Amino acid sequence: MGNCAEELQRHNLKDIDNLDGVAYTVFNISYDYLKKDDDKAIFVLCGLFQDDFDISLEELVRYGWGLQLFMRADSLDEARKRTNMSVRNLIRANLLTESSIIGCVKMHDLARAFVLGNISKFKQASIVNKSEWPTRDTCLSCERILLTCKGMSEFPADFYYPYASLLKIMNGDRLLELPDGFHERMEKLKVIAYDKMQNPLFLASLQCSISLRTLFLDSCLLVDNNISFLGELLNLEVLSIARCNIRKLTSAIGKLKRLKLLDLTGCVNLCIDDGVLENLKNLEELYMRASEEKPIRFTDPNCDELKVLSEKLIALEFEFFENILQPKNMSFEKLQRFRISIGCSLNVETKSNEDRYYFKNTLDLTTNRSDILDCKINVLFSKTEKLHLSVKDMIYVEDIMSASQNSTFSRLKVLHVSNCQELTHLFTIPVANGLKLLESLTVSSCPALKSLVSLSDSVKDMIYVEDIMPPPQNSAFSRLKVLHVSDCQELTHLFTIPVANGLKLLESLTVSKCPALKSLNW
Repeated sequence: MGNCAEELQRHNLKDIDNLDGVAYTVFNISYDYLKKDDDKAIFVLCGLFQDDFDISLEELVRYGWGLQLFMRADSLDEARKRTNMSVRNLIRANLLTESSIIGCVKMHDLARAFVLGNISKFKQASIVNKSEWPTRDTCLSCERILLTCKGMSEFPADFYYPYASLLKIMNGDRLLELPDGFHERMEKLKVIAYDKMQNPLFLASLQCSISLRTLFLDSCLLVDNNISFLGELLNLEVLSIARCNIRKLTSAIGKLKRLKLLDLTGCVNLCIDDGVLENLKNLEELYMRASEEKPIRFTDPNCDELKVLSEKLIALEFEFFENILQPKNMSFEKLQRFRISIGCSLNVETKSNEDRYYFKNTLDLTTNRSDILDCKINVLFSKTEKLHLSVKDMIYVEDIMSASQNSTFSRLKVLHVSNCQELTHLFTIPVANGLKLLESLTVSSCPALKSLVSLSDSVKDMIYVEDIMPPPQNSAFSRLKVLHVSDCQELTHLFTIPVANGLKLLESLTVSKCPALKSLNW
């Protein structure tokens, strides 16, 4: 940073008589002092998006993977970590700015102008509603194109970018149609993204895009909902067909031997041909959350194939709800990224920008104690950030933990406990002391609950909490900001005094319908 400041001092900014010149100098120096190739590549890719756009980090990962930006990355998970690190570095360098939406980032319009006008000049084009259409010479050299189509009634007939490696088209109205054989003109494409296209897309000509590594379809309609042609894209590694009303995953998809990521989010009442999952030998990440409580319809062979596939997955989003697939037949041990529900649909608010763009490791368990222990999903507790428990025969949270689990819930930030009929105490002391990151706790409709933290160190041994608790500054719930308790008729106390003294960050406390409550602490 000191070298960067010295470099600025060597430039006589007083000689620059306009803001654009000053901005160019500052951005050019900042860019030159970026040390990592990843940082430079992500910065340039961000320049493709529109002014004041909330750029999804996950899109950067999937596009970047298709463009082969992450040299020597062995997995998408590694690419995701490197993207997050690059974004943090770019924010510190003032080349990107934070977004109000968690999981997104923004680029200032001056930084974007610097990218498009200098670093990627003639290589990237960001076009809004056919305005500032590139010259023919630019079309012949341009490698990345983003086209925002809102308001366009006709697609340009001369749309021709023979050397394009990335094409993103978004916000197309119902009257907008792509020309016949559209993709045949761009055989070098590695990344294609269609986002919110209202007119049904006829994408059969995609089979000519033999270099395609990432296909990203989000909130689009497809002609006949037929995706069999995708089986010809043998180099495809990332396939997202989220919220596209796909009704059948045909056997042709099983030909995609290199596929690493498959995103079927929002594909309601989806049927999967037998053999598809079995043939996806290299799949690392699988996202299958439905919507409207209409989950995927599995056959018995589907279940057997998914059981084998789960043994190597590192990312899974899935609802064990209203289908025949049983969680006890799955393996969860290798998962690093997950959103999973048992006995209910995933409690993900689709209208929430945070839930759409920011992926918290989430478990939503509406079941009984034995089911949790039998399927061993509790191996994920130490990686879980958001947890909803509705376990009817649980007396302590410790009841659903395995005997070998010690530092469980070490990453937990949000906990919601409801409708646990036999719950008397939420935490034993060791479990409570492990909740170092917990920020939000909601407890509702637990009629037998007497206190949040038991006075015992375990179910059997009674030891007073004052003798066990560490000093207040290191106490359990030290990061708790929100506490809501309701409809717990037997609740008499919330916390002991040592725990209450450690609640330095508490911002919101709500207690309602708890008639037996004597005091908040004792």
